[in-house]
Amino acid sequence: MKPTLSDGEFVLVDPHRRPRPGQLVVARHPENRELLVIKRVDCHDGDRLVLTSDNPSESTDSRIWGPVDSELVIGVVTLVLDRPTTGPDLSGSTATP
Repeated sequence: MKPTLSDGEFVLVDPHRRPRPGQLVVARHPENRELLVIKRVDCHDGDRLVLTSDNPSESTDSRIWGPVDSELVIGVVTLVLDRPTTGPDLSGSTATP
């Protein structure tokens, strides 16, 4: 399956929205908490989520890690933006709230 996101795209995340099955989320990798991953919520059981990859042959997900604690979820992806074709290079920028 083709990945949902492409290199260079940006995502907006709502940290207050509760993840539901089918939604994309940004989460901390359960084995390396400094690494952020974007996965799809398959199902949830209380405080644990089963996260799946849209491209499972090229990625790891709950098939490998098992269910993930909901505290690792940073937020639900609410918007995907294409990389601007003109203007400044934002790839190295850091957003501040």
